[in-house]
Amino acid sequence: AAVAMAGAADHEEDASEDSSPEEELLLPQSERERLAAATKSARQRFATAATLGAAALFGCLAVITVRIPSGEHSSHIRAPQPLTVRSLLEGKELTDLATDNLLAFSGDELRHMGREGVRSNVVRRLQDISEDIRAKLPEVHQELETVQLSVGEKESALHILRKFSDPRMLSVTRDVGAVAAEAPAEADFQRRLTERLGPKASMLRDLAGEMFPEGKMTVDMDKELPGFEDWHPQLEVDFASPAARRLAVVGEGLIDAGVRTQTRTLFNSLHRTLGNKMSPAHARQLLSLFSDDPSESASGTPGTSGTSATSGSSGSGKQGFMDCVMKAVPNPMNVAKCIAENMGEVVSMMSNFLKGKR
Repeated sequence: AAVAMAGAADHEEDASEDSSPEEELLLPQSERERLAAATKSARQRFATAATLGAAALFGCLAVITVRIPSGEHSSHIRAPQPLTVRSLLEGKELTDLATDNLLAFSGDELRHMGREGVRSNVVRRLQDISEDIRAKLPEVHQELETVQLSVGEKESALHILRKFSDPRMLSVTRDVGAVAAEAPAEADFQRRLTERLGPKASMLRDLAGEMFPEGKMTVDMDKELPGFEDWHPQLEVDFASPAARRLAVVGEGLIDAGVRTQTRTLFNSLHRTLGNKMSPAHARQLLSLFSDDPSESASGTPGTSGTSATSGSSGSGKQGFMDCVMKAVPNPMNVAKCIAENMGEVVSMMSNFLKGKR
């Protein structure tokens, strides 16, 4: 605008500077008319440029001073989308959590892929699981899209998975898996496991109490595993060590199995958290998709192995735990699932060991 105004002014000055009034009188009539027309045209261009410049200036001021509407009057700000079971399954939070757990359990096996490489594989596998549910159980998938979760329900559903990469859980998982690999016979397994975990009883008590807060596990932790503050077990969580390598599967097989295991654990937790908010029949169908997992209980009934985690040890809890662990080896993530779903039985086994030592 300023350039246009300056240009128009220059044209007007050029037109007026061509001749003085005295000189104009000496010019022929035709020349005087031409000079008058040129002067009038220059003045019109100047007026037009000034008008456009002012309009542009006011337009800039309007853009600067305009305010974006806020609150309920704004059509540009979208309300947060509700969190559903499906969006949790396919979302960033579960993806990052599952990735971190896999890296914690994998030792050196996945290091060459880097975190982003592992994470991209986790994203694909979670999407595949969601599509598998859609294809095989369309009504269940539809319910996953409609059941909404509160913040508390989401945190409760993810609570067990968040403990998978806890150093104490990694240590117990390593011990349980190593004993299962070295002593497959039932009697040897129980004896060697209790001997190996006995010095970590206090740590196990704290871990179980955190994983299953009051009201979620009926085992009396203080009674079953009293405090042994003078015991300070050393945590062994190095899954890259030679002994631990016998417990590991490798590469994408570890990722695939790990994602399925964590998804099953999530659905088990959701089943406990949501209760009848989600159809019990659909929950059973959902868990049935994972019945071919190596760590599934001997009965083949989805969720059976989780009984002792919520109600303490049961008559078949010990056998269920042992069968689960034996099938889970050599995958440490599956071993961790067996421990989490049978924590009541693990606590009872440690209790029996401690009572025999008194």
